[in-house]
Amino acid sequence: MKHLLVLLGLVALLGFAFFMHHEKKTGINDNTIEEFKTWKTKFGKKYADPDFEAHAVQVFAENMKKIQGKSTMGQTQFMDLTSAEFAAKYLGYKGKKMFGGNLHKASGKAPASIDWNAKGDVQKVKDQGQCGSCWAFSTVGSLESVDAIKGTGLGDFSEQQLVDCSGSYGNMGCNGGLMDYGFEYVIDHGITTESAYPYKAVDQSCKTDGGDFKISKYTDVGQGNCDDLADAIQGQPISVAVDAESWQFYSGGIFSDCGTQLDHGVLLVAYSSDAWTIKNSWGTSWGEKGFIRLAPGNTCGLCNSASYPTI
Repeated sequence: MKHLLVLLGLVALLGFAFFMHHEKKTGINDNTIEEFKTWKTKFGKKYADPDFEAHAVQVFAENMKKIQGKSTMGQTQFMDLTSAEFAAKYLGYKGKKMFGGNLHKASGKAPASIDWNAKGDVQKVKDQGQCGSCWAFSTVGSLESVDAIKGTGLGDFSEQQLVDCSGSYGNMGCNGGLMDYGFEYVIDHGITTESAYPYKAVDQSCKTDGGDFKISKYTDVGQGNCDDLADAIQGQPISVAVDAESWQFYSGGIFSDCGTQLDHGVLLVAYSSDAWTIKNSWGTSWGEKGFIRLAPGNTCGLCNSASYPTI
């Protein structure tokens, strides 16, 4: 027991020495170091390499400056990533093809507020991990919800199958893809369940090329037409692409601090005159339990590339 206590004391001293040395080297103060340690514990962060942890501390300090005074931003699990690192690991939407399918026809009715998540027609928030498979989560999210609304019940389908098996349709697994390409794969092959083909957050060879759930077609919403998007969501949640690089530190509230360079696939699940509500794929510890609310209009470019499936 005595030897164990001595060992623990040495570990504590080494940790203290590391942070003191780092403060002298970088100018990071004690308060920021304590914030970093608290953040590490909250999000279960561990660093095997001391040099990598030193880099993480420095990035954390820079990111703390970015969120200061911004009401919709706070500490997230991405505080140890630069903007470039974050984009490389968690974004993966790869440009919209030229329109070649069905185009949404507006009903002509004024859109009403609707929340498909509150209705129980949206699957739980999932986590894509460090794989640029957001497009697959957006595709699957639409499939799950249309099954709930117009099929046999709320589905739970396999993102990994799309990552592994839809390459011939134009998708690139963890290196990005497009929701329309995912829909085209499901039209031809169908898709299986999450339990039958679990998510691994890596590229693999295709293990099951098809499944029982199929769709008959998919429909695109006119590019940049937010009125048509508000009309389309009256029928079901919609797969949309957004500019999400600035979402790295989103913690809550109605967000509008973004551009229109599309880089991330998500699921639009609710509409009101006050905000659009989007289900993301970065787990429930991010944002509003995994969701983000965007200001009305074409915020983050969400009206520029939208589509939905039909059973």
